[in-house]
This record gives sequence, C-alpha cells and structure tokens, in this order.
Amino acid sequence: MQSHGGLRTTSPIRTLWDLCEPSSGLDHTDLVIAADSLMRQEWVPGFGLGEIRTTRDDLERVRSRLGRFHGSRRARAVASDMREAVASPQETRTRLMLVEAGFPVPEVAYRLLDERGFSGPVVDLAWPQWRIVIQYEGARHRTREQQERDVVRDRWCEEHGWCVVKVTAADLRNGLVEVAPLVRRRIALFEAGRV
Repeated sequence: MQSHGGLRTTSPIRTLWDLCEPSSGLDHTDLVIAADSLMRQEWVPGFGLGEIRTTRDDLERVRSRLGRFHGSRRARAVASDMREAVASPQETRTRLMLVEAGFPVPEVAYRLLDERGFSGPVVDLAWPQWRIVIQYEGARHRTREQQERDVVRDRWCEEHGWCVVKVTAADLRNGLVEVAPLVRRRIALFEAGRV
C-alpha cells in the first residue's frame, strides 16, 4: 500500500492486476494497453528514448506474489501479450490486431541494422524475417519535425530493403482490412524471393 494525500492506494502495478477482475469492465485490449503503458520508455529531451521505467519482470513479480485471485486467468493472458517499450496505446492496438489477423507477434521498438551491422532507426513494430516495418501514424506524426524524421526513417528503410507499412486510426477502426492484405502480399513476395 502507498499513501497519496493521506489516502491509502495501491501501486500502479497492483492496480493493473486488480483491473483484471472481470467486473472491471475492461476488455483484454484495454488491459494490455494499461500493462504496456506501465513499461513505456521515457523520452529524454535532446537525447531520445531513455530507460524503461517498469519492466516486465516487475509486473510479473507482483502478479506471481498475488497467487490465485479473481481475474488471475485474465492476468495471465495480459502478461502473455504485454510488451516493453511500446510508445502508445494505438501501437498496442495495432500489434494485437495484427496478431488477431493471423500474423506472428511483431518485434516492438525494433532497432534496424544495416548490412554491416551499423545501427539504423528504431521502428514501432517489425518482422525482421520478412523485412517489414509497421509504423502507427498518429497525431504526433503531423508536426513538421516528426514528418521530417519520418521521411529520413522511411528513406533509410527503402535504401536497406525494408518495407514500411503505415497504419492510421482509420485502419484500426476498419479492422486493418486494407493493411492485412498488403502485409500478406509483402510476405508472399519476400518468400518468393521477389523483394
């Protein structure tokens, strides 16, 4: 227990697992978004991404200490799907929808490397085996500075043989009906040796 303003409260991690109680009204995606957000990397102004504040091990340690509880089955499912270093709730939604569409779980916050092993950009999601990058394009991508960074990232990907698939809020609303076939075509081309 913690105390804030004289009130006793549970920690954010304990609260996450308490929310797995079926009567919380949250669905699996909501709970994974909450778990992912606890493990988000801090942005250090002028330096980029910093350390992950809470780790997967931290969350798992509290969950295992709780033992069996009402909602423990949901908590195990959330623990299976949560990932460190996810940058936004919409990236979590994108990842879960891609898996629901039948794709394997993509790598999260994946650092691309060039042919010589030199470091390239960090991307939202990636399937290295097919050289596919998935980028969620939310509101922050509309700033001039971010658009310039995105162009540099996309050029790097194109130059090094990575396909960038951009996902928007509209794509999530329509269930990735245009994105999933695009990814399937890219996988087929890659496996046929045509890219």
